[in-house]
Amino acid sequence: MLSSQRFTVSCKYVRREFRELCDKDRTSYFDALSTIYHTTTEAGVALYGKKFRGSDYFIKKHLGATTLEGCTPWHDSEVFVTSHAAFNLELEGSLRSIDDSLSAHYWEITVDSKRYDRNWATQSPIFSAEMFGSYDWDTTDDHSFIKDGRFTDVNFYRCGDGDSIDDTCPEHSIYGYMIDANSYQAGGRLERSASICGIPTASKLPGCLFAERALKSKNLKHFWKNVELRYHGDQHVIIGGVTGCKFAIEEELSGFDKDSTVMRYVEDIMVYMGQWDRTLFSYDGFDLGDYSGTVKCPHSVEDCADNTVDCTCTLPTVLKAIEDGDFDLEYAVNVLSETGLYEDIAGAAGFAASYDVDDADGDDVSMTNWEKAFHDISREETEALLLYIAKAAVYQARTLNAYSNSFGSVNDPIFWAGHNSWERMWHYKRLELATESEQKHLWWNSWNETNLLNSSSAITCSWSSSADSTLPFYNLMKDDATTGQYYTNKDMLRMFHPHNKALPHIYDSLEYNHCSENEAEDEDFKHSEFRSKLSSKLRKRMAQQYGAKVKKGYSEEEATKLNKYYDAIFDERSLSNRDSRPIYEAARSR
Repeated sequence: MLSSQRFTVSCKYVRREFRELCDKDRTSYFDALSTIYHTTTEAGVALYGKKFRGSDYFIKKHLGATTLEGCTPWHDSEVFVTSHAAFNLELEGSLRSIDDSLSAHYWEITVDSKRYDRNWATQSPIFSAEMFGSYDWDTTDDHSFIKDGRFTDVNFYRCGDGDSIDDTCPEHSIYGYMIDANSYQAGGRLERSASICGIPTASKLPGCLFAERALKSKNLKHFWKNVELRYHGDQHVIIGGVTGCKFAIEEELSGFDKDSTVMRYVEDIMVYMGQWDRTLFSYDGFDLGDYSGTVKCPHSVEDCADNTVDCTCTLPTVLKAIEDGDFDLEYAVNVLSETGLYEDIAGAAGFAASYDVDDADGDDVSMTNWEKAFHDISREETEALLLYIAKAAVYQARTLNAYSNSFGSVNDPIFWAGHNSWERMWHYKRLELATESEQKHLWWNSWNETNLLNSSSAITCSWSSSADSTLPFYNLMKDDATTGQYYTNKDMLRMFHPHNKALPHIYDSLEYNHCSENEAEDEDFKHSEFRSKLSSKLRKRMAQQYGAKVKKGYSEEEATKLNKYYDAIFDERSLSNRDSRPIYEAARSR
């Protein structure tokens, strides 16, 4: 006798690692991604339907209003996990509006670290014409455009020109480009470089040890820290690169071998300074001290009209001292002290520092103990390093390439490769809970309600950081509880669970077979850890700035601009909880 059974089947799209795609599927994905980067949202909706989003939409949304608001809605807390999962699902919807067979595929970056070591930029197929485009190694060229493939002609979108800036685009460069405000790239064509101020990067990409740490996270908060601050970490500057430096490393430190320890320290610190420069920008007009003088940043294209003017943030007092021959080690040490750079470096958990600069006895870098600032390098190397770092601090590189500016990094299509693979780690951790205790389930399925403004290291916007914060994401999957509403963090924590039958995607694999069971810590890991700890110092400084801004309150002009921006970002006016979007009230007239 025959029997029958009934059961429900869920149909899901499969996200695959780029290298595991067949040629046809890979070509279809990159053709569609190219369409997204060459078509405005307005034009694309007319062609492909209402799910289409062009790169202009994603760039403006991910940029936020960071300079004006003093914070980021999408980073530096657990919101990094929920919001970037939502960004990826928005991208997937846009891809599928072009070709309904597509998924938001991913790049497992630890594979490249394992296979190609420090040669990833030349050997990885990720950086090839077939995928995201090759690096151009022609060092005689003043630019670092993508050499080949579909994205060689990607250009920045404009927010407007001069005084006619779009009110919904508060974060932009002085040239009107939709990119971080501290970007001084004059041309509008996308650039990407695997070099830092003239030397090819010697850093490996995040490796298996960082993946292992994320996979061993005990709760969502630890997972976020391990993913954003380490696994995701400093890959932005390493992949994006820094060009347009006034003081080239290869010239200033020509006496040292490119593979020497001192050169590794230089690269570590310069990668960090790609982020640190934003704080220099924020001190525009501020007098740092007798040696450093006042920070000067251009505010308009007119400020850069004179070819003798450095069109970037500088410390003119120090530049004059260098020009006049008055810049020596003592001067450099004082610049490092006044800018806070030495404290950051020496306080990075003891890897580069041999003592605690925060000690109450005043033990800091000085003319009697500066030679002890770094482990494993000689007195001569330490002196050369301190001199170079101080010089680099006085002149922000003209071209912090798009991917190096983490908020405006969506300008580079490589963003979507580098911000997806960690989500399968999240799936792994939540599926792992099947046999775990109720307490562990609670740790992973509940939101940390810490008051982030009281945290010493968070620059997350207060309006986006709580479980019930309303975020500008909606209609990404079938979900009865959120029909007609914008999502909250609590909603997305539930909806992105891999057990949710309505979640439209799964991953091809949750395994890390390329990683050894007991990966050994090597020099590259230590340098990566050093850079991670440097970044934590920067985040504390930025958090202090944000806290001070919140305490002072926003001016009438600032509040007006922020309200126009969020009115545009929360773009579906019919949703019932739209009034829960951030709405600013002026606390002062200016």
